[in-house]
Amino acid sequence: MTPKKILLCLLPAAAVVGAVSYYSLYFIKSPAFAVKEVAIAVKEHDVERFQRHVAVKEVIDRAFDDIIVAESTVNNDNIASNPFALGVLHLLKPTVVDLLTEEALKEVGKKPEKSATSPSTSPAPQRERRDPVSDAMKDTVKRKIFYKHLKLKDLSLSKAEDGKAEAKLLVHNDLVDKDFTLLLALRRNKDEVWQVTAVENLSAVLVEMERARQELELKESRKLLEHMLKVLAIDEEAAVLQTYRRAEKGSRFIIGTEAATFAFEDPAVVTELVVTARLRNLGTKAINSVHLDLFIKDSKDKLVYNFSGRCREPIYPGSSTQLRLSKKLNLHLPADKALLQEKETKLQADIRPTLINFEDGSSIAPPPVARE
Repeated sequence: MTPKKILLCLLPAAAVVGAVSYYSLYFIKSPAFAVKEVAIAVKEHDVERFQRHVAVKEVIDRAFDDIIVAESTVNNDNIASNPFALGVLHLLKPTVVDLLTEEALKEVGKKPEKSATSPSTSPAPQRERRDPVSDAMKDTVKRKIFYKHLKLKDLSLSKAEDGKAEAKLLVHNDLVDKDFTLLLALRRNKDEVWQVTAVENLSAVLVEMERARQELELKESRKLLEHMLKVLAIDEEAAVLQTYRRAEKGSRFIIGTEAATFAFEDPAVVTELVVTARLRNLGTKAINSVHLDLFIKDSKDKLVYNFSGRCREPIYPGSSTQLRLSKKLNLHLPADKALLQEKETKLQADIRPTLINFEDGSSIAPPPVARE
């Protein structure tokens, strides 16, 4: 055999050896391999493979904090300003994280049930509840992340540099029928294996999902809202920022109708958002109470604030009542702070009923779009 023929015979073998060497020495130690393995593990319900490339407990521990941040953003409620609530959450967190970690691994390993030819006569398995409080919080966390409505669509490596990597996980939320992209952070562990360690943008995506759910709820309730406005007229809507100083217990002294930003550090100074309107009953049944959403806009019709309230005064057919709702603003809440610093002092209110309760026990209410 000539040297040329020998070389031609060896080339394929060299290519195979090179490919195997690349795979064993580089690719299996790369973030791209880790991402591929995670996708395979989920598809094949391989828990061991999944755990090798996902630091499950670390991811869930970080996610727990991100969910609290997302809820605070959605509800404009800074939980950090409530030491008691924050303390309770951190006390329960380790147990809840353990429960969620255990359940996540069970979910990965759960294989699709085969369709039965005849209905099963065996009773449904009873759900174990080890600690009612922690177990209930675990279920709440699952609802907050739209657990039952998320479907994995795609997972791919987006970048890898300087010992760090990032993957994009595309999920579909079938409740709101929209796709969302989660950014997964990867790093090498002590065994030089790349692992997913966090969902970097989880809080932002959860806020986006909840906003989409609220928008869907609003669309689905629009017809009922039109029905409500045929029963209840809302006129003379007005909104004003009112600042006052507490003089003594049980009394107050008005010092202005603009936001007194100079007095933020004085605990005796309080700024309230005061909304007034006249509610008229256009129907034939007496109204017991009305739940309302209040949207505050500036003179350019830009939404600057919103909150909810309730009118508890009975309104009889053909009569009306004067509504006055107020909300104390808190410098530590982002939305409140933005409103307090709003240079535009001429505000307007857009008030919409969300629930009307009648004296006879009936009601008009929009159907909720739940996260369960």
